[in-house]
Amino acid sequence: MHFRTDKADLISAAPWIDKDTLPGSTPTFEAGHAFGMMVAVLVSLVEVNIQ
Repeated sequence: MHFRTDKADLISAAPWIDKDTLPGSTPTFEAGHAFGMMVAVLVSLVEVNIQ
């Protein structure tokens, strides 16, 4: 408790902060995001090879 930065509980009381995404929580994986990033990488590779 001596090293807490949120002594006024502003962060923990804020309704717009999702407590599941704070550091120390379990990471989530969504396949749609992963496939979207793969498509973006493939498009950039094709674009570089065309030029």
